[in-house]
Amino acid sequence: MNDKKTTPMYLPDILLTLLLLCCGALVPLASSAPLQVTVAPAGAGTLSLSQYGSDQVMLTATPSDGYLFSGFSGWSGGSTGGDQQLSLALTANFTALQDITSPGTLAVTAGHLAASGAIGGPFSPAAFSYTLRNTGASALQWAAAASAPWLALSTAEGSLAPGATSTLTVSLNGTAGGLGAGYYTGTLRFSNRTNALGDTVRPASLIVSDQPGEISVVTGGSSFSPVLTVDAGARVLWSWADGTSSSSPSPLKNFGTQGVRVNRLSVTPWSALKRINFGFGAEDGGDETLEQIPAQQVLAVSGLEHVAPYLQKWLSSRVPIASLNFDNFVNLDTIECYHSSALVQVSLHNTPKLSRACFEECQLGALDFSESPALSDLRGAVNPYPGIDFGTTGSRMWHICTKDSQFARNLPPMTQFPQLRELFIWNNNQSGALITASTQLTLVLVSHNHYTSADFSGGFAMENGWLDISDNQLSSLKLAGCTGLIALFAENNALDSDAVDSVLETLDSLGRYGGYLDLQGNAPASAAGLRHAESLRQRNWNVNLDSQQR
Repeated sequence: MNDKKTTPMYLPDILLTLLLLCCGALVPLASSAPLQVTVAPAGAGTLSLSQYGSDQVMLTATPSDGYLFSGFSGWSGGSTGGDQQLSLALTANFTALQDITSPGTLAVTAGHLAASGAIGGPFSPAAFSYTLRNTGASALQWAAAASAPWLALSTAEGSLAPGATSTLTVSLNGTAGGLGAGYYTGTLRFSNRTNALGDTVRPASLIVSDQPGEISVVTGGSSFSPVLTVDAGARVLWSWADGTSSSSPSPLKNFGTQGVRVNRLSVTPWSALKRINFGFGAEDGGDETLEQIPAQQVLAVSGLEHVAPYLQKWLSSRVPIASLNFDNFVNLDTIECYHSSALVQVSLHNTPKLSRACFEECQLGALDFSESPALSDLRGAVNPYPGIDFGTTGSRMWHICTKDSQFARNLPPMTQFPQLRELFIWNNNQSGALITASTQLTLVLVSHNHYTSADFSGGFAMENGWLDISDNQLSSLKLAGCTGLIALFAENNALDSDAVDSVLETLDSLGRYGGYLDLQGNAPASAAGLRHAESLRQRNWNVNLDSQQR
């Protein structure tokens, strides 16, 4: 007799199956084939089998974080354990099924109620809404609580079926109207009462001013050294939290100790204020002609509506500010928020002249350029947003960088960006067909996505073109007319022999001398394709193919 014991775990079918099969009478397991225990996919949990009788084994199943056992079916005997581990005594000639379900997981949209106003109100914005979603496969119970007495919640608890959503609104209550001048902070705590998966906290802040005609700047450091750019003849007045003041557009204020302080700024006339610099190092292609200063410890700003019609540049790279509102900044052309890791939200409604926006490595939950038609340079890598809203914006875009952001949806078709030169969107969870319309492409880095086809025909017409589209799922790659292309990385795709031949033939036909080509990890080239590869090598191309293709 040759009995075989197997224990597979299947996901996403969320089923764990133990099969103990014996033919005929029960026999001691010691005389059977070795027990086999497997888990697929790796990491969902661990299983172990141990013999404790001549015809019995003990199954012990331990789920990984993010999984739980919901009970055996097909088994009426006893078991021990709970959500963290289950042990089950089994005899031969029996199949036990164990459901493995993805637990209910709470996801809360990013965002920050950042309100401001004069003593007594009104305050703006007065409310902020969050979307709560259950991203797991089991129902959950949730609860929300605010830490500050001036905050009110539209509801404090609820339940979510798998995939369901609910909206919770946090608003300022009557207590806010009784607060004196100052900077107030609070938190909103969202709890998954079922299993704590997805528990999170969102901030809230309120600036109450006794001088609503001024800009309030909340700082947290022991010193403050901003730089303002104003027209000649303008009057600048900084009113510091310690009662002193300065008329310098680039003051050097030393408070002596660290602490949260509300400082005030007025510029007469406001139309003279053209640039606010709280921190800038010309990173990531920034304008090196602008003054470069260390990041200032600015936590919040209110009253910017006073300069909305006039301000041209905002610089706050590496600054711990959490929320910015540039609505109706009709002359704003530059925003620099490089590595502003505390920034969770920005609003850009009616910004018709915005050309460069740098939000590299922030914590933005959303980004909307649909009212920024002049946008030409976007630096928006490494953010948690599910995607970027462009609307019809794109006619002037030459640089897009959103790399290492795991989008839940595709970017707009690249044909929306006819002036595109540089496209950095590797590891962005993009899929489908990638088709460009620009003839000015020079550097395209789109590796580690899920594109199934790509068409860059006529796209690399300028010199020194570089394309990395490796580690996708390409079955087709078109490069007709890409006369300036000197480097192509297309390894680890799904190109068949005909598609590989097509790439080799196209590059050979362009007649360019010197270049680099990597097609490893695709199907072998045919004899015709190999002749094109040799022709390229004769023109000083470094051609890398799988070993059977060389």
